[in-house]
Amino acid sequence: PGPPGYHGGNTAGGVPPLGNYGDRYAPSGPGLGGGGGSGLVTPLSPRNYYELHMRAMDEMPALEEFLLGLCRASDGDGPGGGPGPSLGSGELYEAVQYTPRVVPRVYLQICVGAVSIRAGDRTAVSVMDELGTAARMVQCPVRGLFLRHYLLMALRDKLPDGPGDDGGGTAGEA
Repeated sequence: PGPPGYHGGNTAGGVPPLGNYGDRYAPSGPGLGGGGGSGLVTPLSPRNYYELHMRAMDEMPALEEFLLGLCRASDGDGPGGGPGPSLGSGELYEAVQYTPRVVPRVYLQICVGAVSIRAGDRTAVSVMDELGTAARMVQCPVRGLFLRHYLLMALRDKLPDGPGDDGGGTAGEA
């Protein structure tokens, strides 16, 4: 058994489905794998977290394109080429704030931040500054490492090259 939403059991390669981030509450006690009585355990080893991270990294560009399509839908550049439901990147960023778990929320913030840069709503330096602060808030070293890796990969082609670039500053300022 396990808590609601936990997809335990046999999974391919020991990696749980993408919806299970390993932050589940589990009973503490002898032989139950508890986290020293705290009730919060991380059942993913660094290797399994790496595999989960790589699976998520494969899907995030598609999510970014979808969200960018939502931002551009009112311009006629949306899915299907016609006007459709549109949201500003600010509205998307606000909606992401309601994600209950911290680590998935920061991943989504990074994705929406990349969308807001591509949509031209915000400068790359301001987004990088805000997201860098959010990424530093993750206390788990393994999760923080992979989160910062995604931050760099998501924004690597969007950061300005020099002071005269459209980003409003240099990458060193962020």
